[in-house]
Amino acid sequence: MSIILNREKLTIPGVKTVSWLDPEAIQMGVKEATDKTKRNTWIRGIVCHTIHGKLGTMLPGLGPDTDIDTRLARYQVNTERQVSWDFTCDLNGEWLVQNDPLRNYTWQATSVNGYTCGFELVQKGNGDLYEGQIAKTVEFIDFLTAKLGIQRQIPWDMVNDCPPKKAVPGILDGGEDVIGVYCHYHQTTNKGYGDPGPWIQQALKNAGYETYAFNGDEKAAWKQRQKALGFTDKQCDGLPGPGTVAALKTAGKKHGMFVKRPMDDLI
Repeated sequence: MSIILNREKLTIPGVKTVSWLDPEAIQMGVKEATDKTKRNTWIRGIVCHTIHGKLGTMLPGLGPDTDIDTRLARYQVNTERQVSWDFTCDLNGEWLVQNDPLRNYTWQATSVNGYTCGFELVQKGNGDLYEGQIAKTVEFIDFLTAKLGIQRQIPWDMVNDCPPKKAVPGILDGGEDVIGVYCHYHQTTNKGYGDPGPWIQQALKNAGYETYAFNGDEKAAWKQRQKALGFTDKQCDGLPGPGTVAALKTAGKKHGMFVKRPMDDLI
C-alpha cells in the first residue's frame, strides 16, 4: 500500500492504495504512467474527473471491488492516445497510483496540467457513484493537500450556494493563479456537469474546505492572511504558494494548511 511523492513511498491512513512500485502491481498490470512531462513549477491544484463524465445518483455505502480501475490503469499505459492521469479510485474507495506528481505531471486536463495533478473516479455505466467512495476521496484529497502544500479551497457559486455548474474563468484561462481543488468541467467548456458532478465539491465543503467564487475574492482573503503572517505589501500577492505554506507552518499550522483536517494529525 503506497503512494509515491518525490520518490518516497508513503501510506495514507485509512485509505488503501496500490502504486506501481508495490509488489502486487506486477500481477495487476499497474505500471507508471508513460505520458508525462517533467514538472518545472510548484503544484497548486487537484483536478477531479469521472470516467464516463455522466451525472448519475449517489448510492449509499461503498461500492463493489471491480476490475474497472485496473483495466483503466492498463489502458493508459498501452493506448496510443496521448492521455494520462495520476490516480484512479474504484467504486469501493480503493486507489491505484501511477505517477509521482511532485516529479512529473500527467496529461489529464490540458491547459492546467503543468500546475495540477488529477484523478479519475470509477462510475457505474449510468454515472452513479457511492457515498463511501466519495468519503474515501475526501480522505485522499486531505492527504494530498497536506503533502503537496495545496490550500483547502474550492470554487463555489456563492449566489446559489452550490458548486459552479459551468467553467470557471480563472481556471478556464489556464489556472496559473488558482490554488485548490476543482472539477474537470471547471477547466473546459468541452466537458459536462457529470465530470465529476457536484458530489466531491459538496463533500469537501461539508468537510470545511473554504469556498470562493474565484473572481478575486480568494486573493483578497489571502492577501490579508499574508499580511498577518508578516509579509511585506509587495509580498502579499494573494497566492498561498510555498512561501505562504512555510509561513503557516512557522505560525503553528500543521503541514502549512490554513484549514485543519483530521488527516493532518495522522501523517
